[in-house]
Amino acid sequence: MNYFYVTGNAFRFFSLLMLFLKMWETKSAAGVSASSVILFAIVFTTRYADLLVAFYSYYNTIMKLVYLLLSYSTVYLIFFELHSTYDHGKDLFRTELLIIPSFFLALTLNYNFEVIEICWTFSIYLETVALVPQLYMVLKSGFLHSTIRPFLYCFTTYRTLYLFSWIYRYFVESRFELISIISGCAQMLLLASFFNRKLRSTETSSKFGQDTVDAGRTIYFTPTAGKICTTKNLKHDHTQFTGDVYLF
Repeated sequence: MNYFYVTGNAFRFFSLLMLFLKMWETKSAAGVSASSVILFAIVFTTRYADLLVAFYSYYNTIMKLVYLLLSYSTVYLIFFELHSTYDHGKDLFRTELLIIPSFFLALTLNYNFEVIEICWTFSIYLETVALVPQLYMVLKSGFLHSTIRPFLYCFTTYRTLYLFSWIYRYFVESRFELISIISGCAQMLLLASFFNRKLRSTETSSKFGQDTVDAGRTIYFTPTAGKICTTKNLKHDHTQFTGDVYLF
């Protein structure tokens, strides 16, 4: 059995589940990119389009339906139940810049031209960049909210395990899926770049001490706790972030 694949799937499921439960528990969508959530809903919709034409097993069918339900439930939560807490003004990445190239790639670089196959290929390409709006939102705001943090860590673990799964399949099962491997490696590079910037930012904060001035706001970093408090210079408005916001 390919335990890397099985465990990776478990982490992918828990990444989505933890995002939904964290939002439900805190009653807040702050720091969450609705654009990324929508892109993942599109990914699962197109990847599991074979539900309409094929049946593999009850487990396979149930898990696909669970992914679809979970992704669309998260979309509903952001736009309806928690709409007032959603940072719409910070979620600015244009998703068409990701969807359109992924679609044309699926039409040109695929295994065959069957509709289901093109849908699957499109979902692979789109998943590669589905996190871009979320990462862009974090970079622009400078904060990694606790709502999104477990999701990112679990998702990165899922992708890392899939990398080992591809190695296992190549040497043990003699299988080699070029599209999945290239797309997955591209996403791993994206995530590695993101966490590298996060690590460098944390090290810089620890090295240069307590305060950094940014756009009229003083940010105080506590290296041991990883938490911050801000002081607005003009209004002397003190705001303490106790666990919902982390310095990026």
